[in-house]
Amino acid sequence: MTTSAHANSLSEAMSRLQRMIGQDYVMHATVVDAASVDVEVIPRDEACEECLAPKDVMRGVADDCLSATGYRVRDLVYPGERKREAEPCQRA
Repeated sequence: MTTSAHANSLSEAMSRLQRMIGQDYVMHATVVDAASVDVEVIPRDEACEECLAPKDVMRGVADDCLSATGYRVRDLVYPGERKREAEPCQRA
């Protein structure tokens, strides 16, 4: 699969996942390497947190949507779990 075809199939897979999840959340994938992506679930203002599927279920659904792309989910980040960027060291 060419790089552009790979990107197109990833985009299509993420669109399928987005349609399944609905409009309360935005699904964002970041390619990590040739076989993995990190997926972040980003809530919109009107998001229903109680409506979000458990992470293990979401990971299974995402991996299923990605199956034709050759990618698998490496890291799934739910709202409130975002890793903080390291702050620069400040000297006194």
